[in-house]
Amino acid sequence: EMGRHLTSIDTLQYCAPYECVIALTMFSRLALEPKFKRLIFKHALEALLGCICTGIWPEAREAAATLANLMWLPGLDNERLVCWLKFDGP
Repeated sequence: EMGRHLTSIDTLQYCAPYECVIALTMFSRLALEPKFKRLIFKHALEALLGCICTGIWPEAREAAATLANLMWLPGLDNERLVCWLKFDGP
């Protein structure tokens, strides 16, 4: 269907085992927004670290992306940007 926007619900039939990857991707985007940084840091940091520690590659990759985005603080000390590489496989 041309021109139709893909929603997260539409993707579930293709990535059903990885629903948490979709959620982590959304967290990663929210982690860039200053108004959500403190909330994610306060309530989701342990869960994000747990995703990394379990060693399941897709979840660990997205959790690491979220942590990197949390560390990006524009306007503070000349915009310290955390650089990281996002690999598609182990």
